[in-house]
Amino acid sequence: MLSFPRRRESRILPRKFVASIHGFTGPFDTILLNRLRGNDTKTQNMKNVIKINQIEPSPKLAFSIMEKITKYETRHFRIRVALHSILTIGTSLAFIPTISYFGEGLSQSGFSSYMSLIISDSSYVMSHFGNLVLSVATSWPVLASIIVLGLTIILINSIRRIVQYSSALSFNHNPSLS
Repeated sequence: MLSFPRRRESRILPRKFVASIHGFTGPFDTILLNRLRGNDTKTQNMKNVIKINQIEPSPKLAFSIMEKITKYETRHFRIRVALHSILTIGTSLAFIPTISYFGEGLSQSGFSSYMSLIISDSSYVMSHFGNLVLSVATSWPVLASIIVLGLTIILINSIRRIVQYSSALSFNHNPSLS
């Protein structure tokens, strides 16, 4: 058997051509040779990163981290439930004077007389519909309506949040965290 000596690519091809094949330009010096051989610091750092990513944490560490996350979430949900409960109580208490203010506004504006006219005399309503709608719209207590609507939205939203956070607490309840 005849064996021929192997030739290296760098001896066959010009140095600048070999460097351009591997994506390097400029003089072909020891830095480029180290990069081609995989001996440079970037390659070594990447090998170390790959080794670090392959390390698994101990099961006790993973359990303690998950336990702390669960404790934090439970505490977060309890604080949110407490704050929204206080908001719900405050909004409910604010409804009492707001509803009485709205009722006073309706009685002072004569809105009830317009409504009785609409119910009792439908032929008059049909003949003077535009004027009647304009009169009812101008007699409506707008400020009291806005306050009642705002309180209603706040109350519904805070009750919705209480239900949402309470269900999350009961769903994720862990007896060891109580």
